[in-house]
Amino acid sequence: MGLLEKYDNFIFDMDGVIYIEDRPIKGAKELFQKLKDSGKGYVFMTNNSQYSVPACLRRLKSMGIEVEPDQIISSARVTAHYVRDTFGKGKVTTYVIGSNACKAEMEQAGIKVLSGEEGKKADLVIVGLDVNFSYKKLRIASLAIRNGAAFIGTNADAAFPGTEGVYPGAGSLIAALEASTGQKATSIGKPARPMLDAALKYFGNNGQKTLIVGDRLDTDILMGNLFGIDTAMVLTGINTRKDVESSSARPTYILDGIWSLLEVEGPGPMAGGVPYQEEIFVSMPGVAQNNQPE
Repeated sequence: MGLLEKYDNFIFDMDGVIYIEDRPIKGAKELFQKLKDSGKGYVFMTNNSQYSVPACLRRLKSMGIEVEPDQIISSARVTAHYVRDTFGKGKVTTYVIGSNACKAEMEQAGIKVLSGEEGKKADLVIVGLDVNFSYKKLRIASLAIRNGAAFIGTNADAAFPGTEGVYPGAGSLIAALEASTGQKATSIGKPARPMLDAALKYFGNNGQKTLIVGDRLDTDILMGNLFGIDTAMVLTGINTRKDVESSSARPTYILDGIWSLLEVEGPGPMAGGVPYQEEIFVSMPGVAQNNQPE
């Protein structure tokens, strides 16, 4: 029995699983068409907080993958809802180190975002991926935290895959702020429960017959391990088969890439495994190579 037949619901990471920057990984379009035709449930879950949900939709649709807004679960949106539900709508102010899209998610949730030096007075400091990170932002956030602001990270990923190699992630920026303040951030993204809860709410179940597909041991696979959900690690992103040998996070399956899910005969536990290679990409003529955050 193939994995598509074994499971009813699927949670897919995005970077390093479906695409790397604007380059789709082979098999993605065919896989999601088959899932749709088969009536399977699936969501896209990303710890990358620099893109808005509409931007994620546009990227997937440019690759021929049809998706609805409620199928996108982003760490920026889940963090905004966490802050709103925990502290109250309109009750706190925030200083955000992150993209404009991340700030917009906070504002849409009824959370006031302070800018510039005003950020030193914020009740909360929220840190996501910020390609324009600077010492000034670090200073303002550090002073706010030392003045008593709560410290929240959209996600703790230290790095993420890019077409040139591995790029610094939000976790790298959070680490700088933790070092300067001596305070640990509360991380909302995978493997934390709020992200999983958003997916299970969409599926309308408690995780039965659900498979998490991702490329990171410390987020995707660990989330499955923590909450009793089967996982498949693909080898097109951050972690390798060798990493699995030394990790406490254990995938149920190891796959060469998402194209392996299309195989009629499913893999055995921990099956598969090839190194990262150029052949993982498909050619997408006419697709703009635009990786700028919104």
